[in-house]
Amino acid sequence: MADDAGRRFSRRKALGAGAGAAGALALGLPNLGCGSDGGQTDAADTAPNDGAALIPPDRRGIQLYTVRDAIGRPPGDYPTLPTGFRQVFEALAGSGYGTIEGFNDEGVPFRQHPDSEGGAVPSPRLVKRWLDEYGLKAGGHYGRINPATIDATLRLAETLDTPIIGSVDPIPWPCSNQKDDWDRAIDEWNQCTPKAQAAGIRLYAHAHWRPWDFLRDSGKRDAKGEYERCSGVRSMDYWLANTDPNWVTLELDTYWAYVARDLYKSYTAPDGSTRSAEFDPIATALKYGKRVTFFHAKDGVRAATPPQGFEGNWVWTTFNTGDMPLEELFRQVMTKNGSAYAPYVNIEQDNAVAGEGHGLAEPFSDPAKSLRDAQSDLEGLVAMRG
Repeated sequence: MADDAGRRFSRRKALGAGAGAAGALALGLPNLGCGSDGGQTDAADTAPNDGAALIPPDRRGIQLYTVRDAIGRPPGDYPTLPTGFRQVFEALAGSGYGTIEGFNDEGVPFRQHPDSEGGAVPSPRLVKRWLDEYGLKAGGHYGRINPATIDATLRLAETLDTPIIGSVDPIPWPCSNQKDDWDRAIDEWNQCTPKAQAAGIRLYAHAHWRPWDFLRDSGKRDAKGEYERCSGVRSMDYWLANTDPNWVTLELDTYWAYVARDLYKSYTAPDGSTRSAEFDPIATALKYGKRVTFFHAKDGVRAATPPQGFEGNWVWTTFNTGDMPLEELFRQVMTKNGSAYAPYVNIEQDNAVAGEGHGLAEPFSDPAKSLRDAQSDLEGLVAMRG
């Protein structure tokens, strides 16, 4: 794709570098083999030029799922490439990221290869020390929020010194759209909210595509006791309307929002008629305004026939190289909110890891791909202009 006034980056440029040591050079990464002294990288040579960038530097983050292979691979497999949290943090800081968003892995906040510095499960306190070492901040972290986990979740937020901490979808995957299930989720989050308020830490929930489907809340119940018809309210809207707007916020994933736009265009009304209703990601972001405290900045290209396993008519791609109107979305959000209320904008690219992506024809032999894509994603983010 050709550059357009510096706004869009060539995917060929982003993916053209080789693997191994050549990949590390293409990334502009330091040599982070076993002999690294862990010294702080001077990001001045690698950080993109801000100019009139739309997203402030301290709100440019990355969801660590994007580079999960680098975090988890054995040290020494690729001596010129980062491995484990500490070395990956150095690489991300050198690329110009300001924040990171972690995720719970098998029930623990941080998991890496057991031979990496800090062991298989480094403590949040140690992770915080590494973040400080490289000038990074914790821009959220998500696992699962409910009354059984809220105390540990808030302790994690305090240790990481993040003012906000989150969860995957409010309804556990694969995400029911039955009103009774969403009422239970609302009750659980409302039980957690007073503890969050007492700690001064806000909560957020991520949304994949299914929470934007219509809530089944009307008509007769079937043999399983489930509703089959809809009043026209979307499940996530229902959840947001019934939780505290001051303490419970939304992480809007741009990619899944556009998938939802493709999938959920109509519903069966209480009278049995079919009614149309468009889901508009930009209008939704503007509607909730400052309550959208996070975005997962994720792009996609249109596919006439998507590969098996992909939802809607989209396939993942490097940020700001796809067909989603993301620059327009963020321009409108920033115009409405202003820089004083800028959300965290966390890059997430599900298929940045070589060989992963629902059967996409990607090489398994490029261990530098996820970190190189992370750098290209950041360039695409910085390239957005007001």
